[in-house]
Amino acid sequence: MKHIHYYIYALLFAATLAACSNDDFNDKLTTSDEVNGPITFSASAQTDAPTRAISDGYRPWTTTDPQSMGVFGFFNLNKANFDKQNGTTAADQFFKNTQVSYAETPVSPFTGKWSYASPKYWPDYTWCNSYDFFAYMPYKEGTTIASTDGTNFTVTIPGVTLSQAVQTDIDNSPYLICNLPVNKTVPGEVIEYEMDQTLAAFQIRFKLGQDMENVRDIFIKGVKIKGNLPNYGDISRTYRWDGSKWSNSAIVWSNTKNQSNVDETTIAFANIGTDGKAQYYDNVKSKLHIVSTDSLSWGKPFKVIPNGFNPTIEVTYDVTTNKVDNSTLTRHDVVSEIKFSNGFFKTYTEAAQTGKINPILINIVPSYLYVLADDDQKGYLIVNQTAAP
Repeated sequence: MKHIHYYIYALLFAATLAACSNDDFNDKLTTSDEVNGPITFSASAQTDAPTRAISDGYRPWTTTDPQSMGVFGFFNLNKANFDKQNGTTAADQFFKNTQVSYAETPVSPFTGKWSYASPKYWPDYTWCNSYDFFAYMPYKEGTTIASTDGTNFTVTIPGVTLSQAVQTDIDNSPYLICNLPVNKTVPGEVIEYEMDQTLAAFQIRFKLGQDMENVRDIFIKGVKIKGNLPNYGDISRTYRWDGSKWSNSAIVWSNTKNQSNVDETTIAFANIGTDGKAQYYDNVKSKLHIVSTDSLSWGKPFKVIPNGFNPTIEVTYDVTTNKVDNSTLTRHDVVSEIKFSNGFFKTYTEAAQTGKINPILINIVPSYLYVLADDDQKGYLIVNQTAAP
């Protein structure tokens, strides 16, 4: 199996798709940047493709995107000042998980701004040499920031619950965390965050094997993601200050579990044929014609918690084969499942980058279908099926 192991990582490197378009979040939602004004905040998308938030635009005026953020802020940041400002004495705190909320402007829709209770004003902190701000979305009580050395700082969002384990609205952004903290040395500027998606996105893709023997046609008609999949966990990210700039580590999910019964989510057909492949997508009958060794996507991407994502993929399809007498036999609505247990697939999903679309490539050969990351776990699909023709 070692060759499969190396192959899937090569596949991941080559085939991972940058998520979404080049449209940024609404940024600069606040415009008060006067030195005598309040400390204000705004949000935008991370514009670097590998870490970019999966969204076609940040839409806080909708109910699907966060309308609040939690903010941590420190001035003259070092270990002693961090411990003091992160303590329990309110008078010492600058911003300690402060809830900042979005509100629409009645006169001009879609141009609201972010605000918080008891605003802090720049003139009260002009004596400071530097200011550092962390953020995540949406606000959650109990979120913490910790540091043992004054150099590495970890933001932890505890007990996050998703409405469903498989998020099929790729434009929905249930939880975001800042790509980097914002460091300021001059008062009077809006604190603008670039936010990253905390979930990993996957997309189902199909391709034919090299030798299809007696198989003539395969039409994919339905795909479901099933299993006891995680919809709960803690999110954390560590940031490091080197004395002049911030860097980040990967977003980590921990303590993940499923709080509900076994999930079953339909990945709906979508005509997403590009690069001359649109002819393989039947919009009338909502099916995908698999005819070559080039991979074709089924449906839109979906988002999940990567840790513990060990699904069963149920595939419904029609298959036409050549019989010995040169006639053909078509079996309709054959339903088969691909179950995962191989460690390669677990390694693949948990290494999946948040903010990118990671392919799950299903390979079709004459006697079975299998995911290339989990070659030992085959869902037998074509030969010896009992479905009525």
